[in-house]
Amino acid sequence: MADITAANSKFTLSVPDVFATSQLLQGYATDDAFSSEMIDVGEVILGVDGQASGAYLPALVPMDISLQADSASILTVFELWRSSNLAQQSNYLGQGVILLPGPGLQYLLKNGYLTRVTPFPQAKRILQPVRYRIVWESYAVGPMI
Repeated sequence: MADITAANSKFTLSVPDVFATSQLLQGYATDDAFSSEMIDVGEVILGVDGQASGAYLPALVPMDISLQADSASILTVFELWRSSNLAQQSNYLGQGVILLPGPGLQYLLKNGYLTRVTPFPQAKRILQPVRYRIVWESYAVGPMI
C-alpha cells in the first residue's frame, strides 16, 4: 500500500516576470498545506421527455496555500509576487508543479493569478498560518517522472 503522507510533497512555483527560477515552497501550515475546492466541469439537464443532455464546462481552479507564520516563502515568493503586481499595477502569471511521491502523482498547474492574500498572521497564543489564493487556468495530473 502506498504511503499517503503530505510531508514528502514538493510544490514549486514559478513567476517568470518576478523571479528568475522556480521556487520551492517551504514552511507549510501543519494541517492545511494546500487545498482546492470542487469545481464544476460539466452540467446536465433533463428534458421534459426524461432525456438527459450534458455539456462540458470550462472551469477555473482556485487553490489555497497555507504557510506557517515563519515560512521563508512568505517573503521570497508570495510577498515578492504581490508587491511586484502592486508596483506594476499588473497581475503576473505563475506556473506550479506539485509532486506527491506516496501515490506517485504529479500535478502541473497552468497560468495562475495571485488573487487573495492574508496581510499578516493572526496574533493568538502563537502566530497563526497565513493563506494565499491562486486561481489557475487549468491543471493536468499524471504519474511522477
